Amino acid sequence: KSQLNDYLGAHGLTARTKNTITDQDRLRRELEKIREVGYATDLEEFALGLCCMAVPVQTGRAFHAIGLSAPVERFREHFGGYLDQIKAAIARST
Repeated sequence: KSQLNDYLGAHGLTARTKNTITDQDRLRRELEKIREVGYATDLEEFALGLCCMAVPVQTGRAFHAIGLSAPVERFREHFGGYLDQIKAAIARST
């Protein structure tokens, strides 16, 4: 939390689109949700028409992520399949 507070104090939250999270409390709630579900999504927050997901991977003491970006329509249509494929790739690699 201290690192997050330091970052937000130094940089703030700048809107890239109308969907960008710019409220610090909302960001904290979103981070808690990400911890609970085990993956993160970007639903046109960085660029309109583009959605992304990322799933964390831990190898030893190192942390990584496998991510995917797709046009919004395709992302919504195939979300569950994309998530399953990423999780399967992680399971095979660890």
